[in-house]
Amino acid sequence: MLFIITLLHCTISYSLNYELKGSIVLPEEDPKKIEYKLVSTRKDEAKKSQFHTQFLDTNNNPLVDERTTTENGKLVEYLYEQHQVNEKGSIRVAENKVIYQFFNKGKWKTETEDYEENMIVPDMIHSFLADHYEEIKKGETIKFRFLLLERMESIGFKFFLEEEKMWEGRKVSEVIMKPSSFFIALIAPSIHFYLDANPPHRVYGIKGRLPIRKAIKNPPENRGDWKAIDGLVKVDKITVEEKTTK
Repeated sequence: MLFIITLLHCTISYSLNYELKGSIVLPEEDPKKIEYKLVSTRKDEAKKSQFHTQFLDTNNNPLVDERTTTENGKLVEYLYEQHQVNEKGSIRVAENKVIYQFFNKGKWKTETEDYEENMIVPDMIHSFLADHYEEIKKGETIKFRFLLLERMESIGFKFFLEEEKMWEGRKVSEVIMKPSSFFIALIAPSIHFYLDANPPHRVYGIKGRLPIRKAIKNPPENRGDWKAIDGLVKVDKITVEEKTTK
């Protein structure tokens, strides 16, 4: 989810497998204490890419699982499971339709909408940023539709460059993800991405709303006893296996 390589060679096909590990802090509580962990992998085979992202507690217990399959850069399937509050579901694309299935409060719900080329899910954000990095750096605003499983609909968002600066000892481009609608933007928090200003523009950090929940009652008894959190994800280690075929 957090790693980008920009591929600039048009005559060579790249197969990219990686494992990323990161740590998560809650800046508003204790900016130095690691509260959660993140592990994300990508495996490429032919035209398909398989992503698996896990948010973990500090004992490596899974809190959230996200699995994504893309083909030629387009969404095929997204699977989601939130272990803390027993929510799960999927987003699938078939016959130019987006099909949402979501389970919460003991019930399954289903919705559909028409598919558009600029629709993405969380694991696709970084490839999308890589594809549009030069445009964003020039000051252009890039619009897209973000598929939200909990809402079972897509919402218009935009990426734009906030500034270039030093962050964690590295020169980065700070790119903001924000709802396109003025009214939705008033209530939905923005997400900040910190991309290496130098190629291949890897994402070294994300600040904003996470899919992890935190209990406000101990022990929690129902969905209302959990709250969403805003955190800062920092990439600690990336292991890359890159293959090329001419």
